[in-house]
Amino acid sequence: MNCKEQLEANTKRQDDGCLVTAIVHPGSRKQDITVEDGVISIRVSSPPIEGRANEEIVKLFKKKLKIKVSIVSGHRSKRKTLFFHNTGCSEIVEKLCRG
Repeated sequence: MNCKEQLEANTKRQDDGCLVTAIVHPGSRKQDITVEDGVISIRVSSPPIEGRANEEIVKLFKKKLKIKVSIVSGHRSKRKTLFFHNTGCSEIVEKLCRG
């Protein structure tokens, strides 16, 4: 399976957006968003203290992909469910699997 097929299997369409599972790697040297085995992998430099890594995730998606995202579950976990507002799942998959 290619990136698009794997990631599509990990998305859930909602009326006003898309839900996707992600794994976060706080305390990384650089910020990055990739797809690994159908799961969004997010590297942020902030530590997982007082929600700093979560805040950086939201800012990173807005800056890099121009997408508004909220963390729906997993606020204190490396595994998170993200909600992409007013964006179709196919658009998320397309943006993340480019390259």
